[in-house]
Parts: sequence; C-alpha cells; structure tokens
Amino acid sequence: QGYLICSSVIISWQLSHFDTISTWTLLIMLGLYDLCAVLTPCGPLRALVNLMSDEDSPEMPGLLYEAEIPEGLKRPVMGGRNG
Repeated sequence: QGYLICSSVIISWQLSHFDTISTWTLLIMLGLYDLCAVLTPCGPLRALVNLMSDEDSPEMPGLLYEAEIPEGLKRPVMGGRNG
C-alpha cells in the first residue's frame, strides 16, 4: 500500500505543474480509458478473464496485485466445466 501512496503523490505532484485545462483533460481521458478497459468486451479485463478460462492457463493469473497465493487456493472452473 505504501507503493500506491508514493506513486499517487508523485503523479499528483507532476500534475500540479500543468495548467488546469491540461490536468483536467488528462484526468478525464484516464477515466474514460479506464471505463473502456473494464467495461468493453475487447478490453484488457475481458482478455484476462479469457486467459483464466483456458485449460492450459497458468495458476491464478488474475491475482496480479497479490504477493502470494494462499495455501489450498485453486484456479476457478469457468463455464461449468468439470475439472
């Protein structure tokens, strides 16, 4: 969590050097990209879900921000397949 706080402070400090219009434009564009990346069927979140549903996919690639996987946790079965 400390990393996220430090990176947020650095980004906000860098954005404070831009003029107001540029800062708001960047923030709005970042928000729109984030909405598209999460909500569209061709976004990176959908690609990650498709990767998880493959039979030969690595163990739990969805835990991108998790330092270690808890003991006994297995990859979920997608689409009601037997496994």
